[in-house]
Amino acid sequence: MKLCVLLGAVLAVCHLVAGRSKDYRMAKGKVLQELHGTGSVRPEPAEEIDDTVGAFQSDMLLTPKQMQEVMELIEEGKSGVDKRKAVAYLSYRWPQNMVPYEFDSSSEADRDAIMAGMSLWSEESCVQFVPYSAQVASSLGHENRIQFYKGSGCSSYVGMIGAGAQQVSIGNGCTGAGTIAHEIGHALGWHHEQSRPDRDEAVTINYDNVQPGREINFAKYSTAQISTHDVPYDISSIMHYGSGYFSANGEPTIVALDPVDQFLMGNRADFSFYDMKLANIMFGCSDHCNTNLQCQNEGYIGKDCTCVCKPGYSGTHCESFNPDSLGCIRKMTALTGTLESSGYPAQYQNNAVCAWQIMGGAGSTISLSFEAFSLETDATCRYDKLTVRAGTDISTGGQVFCGTTIPPEIESVGNQMLVIFSSDNIITAPGFQANYVIHGNTVATNAPPPPFPAITTKQPAVATTRAPTNCEVIPGTCGGTYGNAGCIASPNYGEGTYNSDEECIYNIETRTKLLSDR
Repeated sequence: MKLCVLLGAVLAVCHLVAGRSKDYRMAKGKVLQELHGTGSVRPEPAEEIDDTVGAFQSDMLLTPKQMQEVMELIEEGKSGVDKRKAVAYLSYRWPQNMVPYEFDSSSEADRDAIMAGMSLWSEESCVQFVPYSAQVASSLGHENRIQFYKGSGCSSYVGMIGAGAQQVSIGNGCTGAGTIAHEIGHALGWHHEQSRPDRDEAVTINYDNVQPGREINFAKYSTAQISTHDVPYDISSIMHYGSGYFSANGEPTIVALDPVDQFLMGNRADFSFYDMKLANIMFGCSDHCNTNLQCQNEGYIGKDCTCVCKPGYSGTHCESFNPDSLGCIRKMTALTGTLESSGYPAQYQNNAVCAWQIMGGAGSTISLSFEAFSLETDATCRYDKLTVRAGTDISTGGQVFCGTTIPPEIESVGNQMLVIFSSDNIITAPGFQANYVIHGNTVATNAPPPPFPAITTKQPAVATTRAPTNCEVIPGTCGGTYGNAGCIASPNYGEGTYNSDEECIYNIETRTKLLSDR
């Protein structure tokens, strides 16, 4: 498809972009909903872990003025003192959302990949890229442009810095379309997602695991000059660090408060829904729309003046919800259920990540048994693998399986289990099918999901069924919430001894107040 963009009143510049029809975009949306927007993103990339010399936060090149502004944002974030100094971020925007570009001779071999990265932006937002020329400069009234070259890594200046040609390095290992789109995001003025002032509501930074001297890469900005445009923090953003960036010991430096979200970090596959919602709001992509359309369920009006819906939703106003369309990142609370790799029994996809968090009620345990299992074989399961975390802390560790041997039945220690499937970019297999059973109470259907860190037998439970009134027949539990009458018993009562170093909290609800006994 050929996109013709009118520049001023005198020049029409036609820019050839790889053909992408509306049907393609619709199909692409479905694929991304399955592979990305729902959490099934490609494994964490390696290309940005080694920072570019002189860059801030691994790949951001800042002018002296920008560096000063960023340092002020960081200091205000630490002190909580709002200096209310106006930072002219709008001066870093590209006028008319039009970005001239050119290729250095060193990047000619990567031209197609770079064009694909630009297409990701132009397809989903109103940002347009035009080949730089003297005529384009005259029409736009400036000579600023981005110049792609093959440097030593991935890096970009932030926003339009007003210095003519500003370089974007697409070095070895940086040629994935999503990685290029990430660097273009910096060139458009975007910073890293984990620098947002509200990041502590979604993630925790493990500074003990950060390489000494690299702590600045996890700095958080203040709220004074950063506007989120009411778009939620987005762990799956193409601008978010991976979970192991700048790790000194191979352990995560960033941990999601919700364990299922842990596997969404480091996405360089494509934009998330919230990425493009923010882009469309920031760049005013629907300003030309003459409509009173009200998009529901966090949907937004896109550049074509129709509602763009969050994954799982559809309809003119994003009013319809289909949970089956949410892919393989799920929380499971039913008494029994089945887990399957994507497409089972057909071959699973490359570059997939699926996670199932199985949650039972207080004092329950979970068993997982496999009906079929066929993954890529490797002695140490470095490539395609299934990880089962069934201990007291489901945020780390776990048993890892691959190959064609069916794993043994697995029993959880506490009332949660996390099952993670991941594949690399080559070799697939039929995958797996497994069934789980929750032994004991289930999570009440009207109760909120258990918080993270994972609930173990030491934590109070969410609301469960009423305690039995016949105290001669009562199962032992560790904690719970009970009604006006009934009996409670310690863990393993009638079957064995309770555990050492265990604290159980029993919440008893009366008509007037809540009693708590330990």
